[in-house]
Formats: sequence, C-alpha cells, structure tokens
Amino acid sequence: MLNGQSYSFFAMQLVTDHRLCKERLKQFDYANSCPELITEHFRSVLCASDIRYGPDHPESVQGTMGHGVIIEDPFSCDYGYNIHIGDNVMIGSNCTILDACKVCIGNDTVIGPNVTLAGYLLSDSPQRRRGFQSKAQGGEINIQENCAIGANVTVLPGVTIGRGAMIRPGSIIVKDIPPCIR
Repeated sequence: MLNGQSYSFFAMQLVTDHRLCKERLKQFDYANSCPELITEHFRSVLCASDIRYGPDHPESVQGTMGHGVIIEDPFSCDYGYNIHIGDNVMIGSNCTILDACKVCIGNDTVIGPNVTLAGYLLSDSPQRRRGFQSKAQGGEINIQENCAIGANVTVLPGVTIGRGAMIRPGSIIVKDIPPCIR
C-alpha cells in the first residue's frame, strides 16, 4: 500500500484501522462545538495508539500536525496515520483525505471546502475491479508550503503541488504542479 503496490481495501487490518479512524472522526466532529477540544481530538485521529497500521506499515508511523492548524468539520480520512500537516494550515469543511499513502500538507497552506486528496485509484483493469475484492494502488500526495487550493478541487495520487502554487476551484490535478503557478 505505502510503497505504491496494489492492495485490497478489505484486508482485515485495514478494515480495523479504518473503523477506528472513523470512531475518532466522530469525536472530532462532535468536539467542534467545544474549541478547546478540537486540536486534541484531531491529534487522536492522526496519532491513535490502538491502531496497529496496515499490512506494510512500520509500527512507528503516525500522522503529525503542526501548530496553528484549523480543520473545519466535517472532515474525513481513511486511516489518519499517513497524514502530515505543517504549521498554520487551514482545511475547509467537507474535505476528504484518502490516505492509503503519505499525504503531506506544507506550512501556511489553505485548502478550501469540499477538496479531495485522493491517495489511491482503482485499477484500470475490469478484472481487478470486482466489488469488495477490488484492488487499488496508492501514491503519495505532497502539497508544499504556502499553497492555496480552491474549493471542490480533487488531487490524484502521485502528485506534488509546488511551493506557492494556487489551484483554481473545481480543478482536477492529475500531474505535478510547478512552484508559484497561479
């Protein structure tokens, strides 16, 4: 999964990890009514101590979150432990991070509402797309420092968005974006 090889969504450990992440996300969404708890609950999504991690995960891997991070609810992710967020990051409501592989969001980045960071794709082969037995292939997503990602953007796996880039609302990002693109 992490190294870009195909994997099964329904491998037993991934199902368990996903379920535990969803439980923590419910606590995070509930905590948004109490600002003092927001950061604490989101850190529990990224750094859960009872998740054993997916099949090819080193045991020590946990997500990270810098200082001054604002994440509006609702927020969704698959596992949490593959997400790394820098300082002074704002993530708008209804954002989804499909974190089959590492997803890094650099310092001073703003992500608008309804953005999807899709860290995996389903197979192009109909033989490999078989309902709950489907295979997927992951790829890292790297959003560098001081980026602005507009509303309703989708970023596909294997993409790096260069430092200072601005992605217009509604875009689908399928390849790397150079630094400072507007």
